[in-house]
Amino acid sequence: MKKVDKNTYRGINYIKLKSLPHKQAESLRKSLTHRTLIKIIQDDVVIDDCVLYSAYEEWYETTSQNENSTNGKKQLQKVPLTVSK
Repeated sequence: MKKVDKNTYRGINYIKLKSLPHKQAESLRKSLTHRTLIKIIQDDVVIDDCVLYSAYEEWYETTSQNENSTNGKKQLQKVPLTVSK
């Protein structure tokens, strides 16, 4: 699984859920909280499928470790996320 590049807008690092493959986006969406799923207003357009990059990285690392520990069996698991300010 390849990690997507972050977007940055006004100092906020984020990814767009639609930039992920469908299965990854669905797995990540299940582990999100209201604090990690964000909306960005850019040029008067609301982008509402954004995830804080720190939350995505945490999910990605945990999911990658879980995939590696299943002896090659790809298995995505729900992982609770925490965000510190």
